[in-house]
Amino acid sequence: MKKELKKKIHFIFAWRLSHEKWADRLVSLCDFLQSKETDPWSVHLHIFGEGSAQEELSAYEFVTCYGFQPQDVLFEKRATMDFCLMPSRFLETFWLSALESLSFGVPVIAEKKWGLAQFGEWVIEMTREWIFEETVFSLIQASLDWTSTVLPDLSKNCKDIAASFSEEEWNDRADELLTSSVSCARKGFHGKKVLLVSDYIWKIWWIETYIHDVYVRCRDIMWCTTVSLFWRDISLWSSLRYLSLPMSICNIFAYSRLRSIVGKKTYDLVWWHSVQRRLGRLPLLAVSKKTTQWMMYHDFGLLHPFPSQVLSEDQLIESATFLWYMRQWLLQKSFLIKGILFLPLCFKYLSTQIILSLLADRIALHLVPSAYMVPHIQRVYKQSVRVEVLKHCR
Repeated sequence: MKKELKKKIHFIFAWRLSHEKWADRLVSLCDFLQSKETDPWSVHLHIFGEGSAQEELSAYEFVTCYGFQPQDVLFEKRATMDFCLMPSRFLETFWLSALESLSFGVPVIAEKKWGLAQFGEWVIEMTREWIFEETVFSLIQASLDWTSTVLPDLSKNCKDIAASFSEEEWNDRADELLTSSVSCARKGFHGKKVLLVSDYIWKIWWIETYIHDVYVRCRDIMWCTTVSLFWRDISLWSSLRYLSLPMSICNIFAYSRLRSIVGKKTYDLVWWHSVQRRLGRLPLLAVSKKTTQWMMYHDFGLLHPFPSQVLSEDQLIESATFLWYMRQWLLQKSFLIKGILFLPLCFKYLSTQIILSLLADRIALHLVPSAYMVPHIQRVYKQSVRVEVLKHCR
């Protein structure tokens, strides 16, 4: 069969262009491709996101930076891509963006472990930092010589694996979990009153959007009688990530607002999605212990002071003491950063211990998106808690 050469291989990166998302590896990749004298027409990197590395990446002729764009714009572009780059080495809980790429038939280049392990062979493995550049370069060379049927077949296989994370399976699993945790004659979500709570609800991408999607799913598909959404309003102080922690210790405003909501209506389920960043402990006290409550873990913020710096499961210890928090603080490279973070980190430790104590006493069901998280969530509590897997869906 005569081979039809593909003139351009398109890669997409859709994340913040910050150090914690390893945007510097994109810079290294671009330098590597230039050193290999890759033909400019053979590869194009499409970057959705903003951050400190944006100006540097924009200087390469085969890179286009779009900044943050609405989801429909991102989806439209993602559907035309050949590969998705995810160079982060952090301990990701699930990686909704990977599932999103696979659902469009786009293979993912990343470290195939933790949250990504469940996507099987359609995550292209790179296990050491230098392999990232070599993997991308090898794919460029191979793709240019593939027949016209290879990429379509690869795309179909990616869509097949993404289809196993269907909305229907999510609905069935959520119904099963609710039936087992709520005493009610009517099984599942049908006819229930549900309150979703999160401290960060700005609809951008992935986790924030996921919460909105759960809201719509409960309202329009699961046939709940009432679905409400409570969040902490985004303001100047709450947008400052670490400076918001002292405020969350005694967030009387969120407590009063949530108290007024649950006081007007009796909910069958209060489903917490995130509380540590800006809500804090007080809103947890606004809901009666008699109300069935769930907690969904989207990151390891309750298990580590710097979750974006966790590179392996070994860093998630069973009992995070104040001394251990201070050791993590000492590992920060910059003296300026250490000075800025000292007090907020002290507040975070205090807030985390109080929140964990309240959650252990009030939450009927702790939910995680990936099975590998189960033992870590179980260990952080000083008493037996029920932890179940509720995978995300597309």
